[in-house]
Amino acid sequence: STAPAPLSGRLKILFIGHSHHRVTKSSEFFIDWLRGIGDVSVEFDESWTSRVERDYRPLVGSFDMVVVWQITQTIRKLAEHGHRNLIFVPMYDSIHKQRKSYWRSLKNVKIICFSAAMRATCLSSRLDTYFIQYYPAGADAVPGGYDTKRLFFWQRKAWPNWQTVTSILPACQFEKLHHHMAIDPGSEIPAGSEILPTRSETLQAGFGTSEWFDEKSDLIRKLKEFNLFFLPREREGIGFSFLDSMEMGLVPVGFNQPTFNEYVVDGINGFLVEKDQRMDLPALAETAARMRHYLRKGRSVYLRSLSGLEAYLFKPVEVPNYYNTGVHRIFPKLQRRWRGRKPAPVTASRERNRDSRPLVSVITVAGNDAPGLSRTFQNVFSQSHPSLEYVVVDWECSAASRKLIRRHAGSIDHILPEQRGTLSDMLVNAATVATGRYVLFLNPGDGFAEPTSVLDAFHDAPEEAGVIYGHSYRVDSGGDVSVRHARSLDRSLELLRGQKPLPKDWVEGLPVSRSSFLDRAAILDLPRARHHLTDESLVIEVLASGAIPYHTNTVVTRLGATAAGAPDAEVIAALREISATFPT
Repeated sequence: STAPAPLSGRLKILFIGHSHHRVTKSSEFFIDWLRGIGDVSVEFDESWTSRVERDYRPLVGSFDMVVVWQITQTIRKLAEHGHRNLIFVPMYDSIHKQRKSYWRSLKNVKIICFSAAMRATCLSSRLDTYFIQYYPAGADAVPGGYDTKRLFFWQRKAWPNWQTVTSILPACQFEKLHHHMAIDPGSEIPAGSEILPTRSETLQAGFGTSEWFDEKSDLIRKLKEFNLFFLPREREGIGFSFLDSMEMGLVPVGFNQPTFNEYVVDGINGFLVEKDQRMDLPALAETAARMRHYLRKGRSVYLRSLSGLEAYLFKPVEVPNYYNTGVHRIFPKLQRRWRGRKPAPVTASRERNRDSRPLVSVITVAGNDAPGLSRTFQNVFSQSHPSLEYVVVDWECSAASRKLIRRHAGSIDHILPEQRGTLSDMLVNAATVATGRYVLFLNPGDGFAEPTSVLDAFHDAPEEAGVIYGHSYRVDSGGDVSVRHARSLDRSLELLRGQKPLPKDWVEGLPVSRSSFLDRAAILDLPRARHHLTDESLVIEVLASGAIPYHTNTVVTRLGATAAGAPDAEVIAALREISATFPT
């Protein structure tokens, strides 16, 4: 990677952040990390209290890098003013309602996204982004057991309030309840309009209340008395409140919104709820153990992502093309100001250790979409995992697609030429030729979400897992990108075997084969007649045959405009039929 030329000595970095973060310290971890790169000057912005915007334009010229944390209007004005290395760190909860016109004004800015939903928004506007998911250090603290349920609720706004919590989670299931009332600045509730616990609730055994603690250590000491934490806000920027509580061993409960639903898969490592839902929580011990597993995994992936983030900060602004790590530079004059070697262009070539059996075989059935095939080639070749093989099937390809396959033949492990038959036949033929333990299918135009997607997915995955699945980005025909969250496969199979209709959010979240690494032997053992053509059915078939599922809790792939929407009633009926064929 290249770096901007410092004006003198070490890199000079200006960090502009929200002044309330002096109290919450929610940006402190990032400022500390920046100090490892250069000399950091911090400006905490007070405009949210005075309502008078500060003009930073005269100040930024003396800095090599300017980082704006969360403040939307400041970054917009600086983008209009111009700077050789301008970086924005938006928080989802404060910016998710911004229109596309706002995002298009940031075309000269590099954007660090701590939320996958935020990254999808930026990709929809073709902005230069880097995705990194923060995880705290130290995930082994355990509260005093999980035999009973003890719930802590921290109220930070007028809503959600105590009534919200008890209407979703009936109080009778808890041995201990606590209402911590510490409202955020700017969210004050008018006197007399607070919705507080009733007198009968306050007299209940095990009930307690508290307000703002002067010392964070006092809050931590109180939290350690509990094993459940109900989130204080519907949406989060990063989510320090629930991440800190998870680090202490409290199982989180919160709304199915970013960023919480990017850290928690319902029933696996916490619980997602809806506003009108009412539920009794299951036993907590297994959920808590999985929660600690994903905290450890997330921390390792986060630390690996930091090295990529450092390289990202020292490069020109680039426009992504959705699917690969190749980009189109838009500021050639800016690039000449940068010293050191130029960023290496992504080329359609790769190397792996061919003396060992690959872990994953990626399979693409090529047809007439030559531009999409080209993007997929570049994306797959850029994956950092060393144990990957690539299988490409020529399924009645166009001349342009065949030309591409021939051009990149040296980087493709197996090519099945001029195949005829059904798509199901093509997938099985490719799986037969492949040698990896797992296979993942990508259509032309699809790609992995990040260059490290395979590494991230398999990090700490159990050896016995037969279905390793995760979330995906979906790109619609207009170029808008969204996140499709994969729901728990165990719970999905349980619902499919039942008689009740599947909830809409579960239908939309059924894992798909193009975001799942499937045991190749299990696929080949399935009768040919059972190789259905939907993304969901192949996953369910492999699972129902006895494979052990593992949720990566990462975004695995970006699926192109050909990706289907939620499965319809006919597909659901077929999935129910598949799941009923196999024993529980």
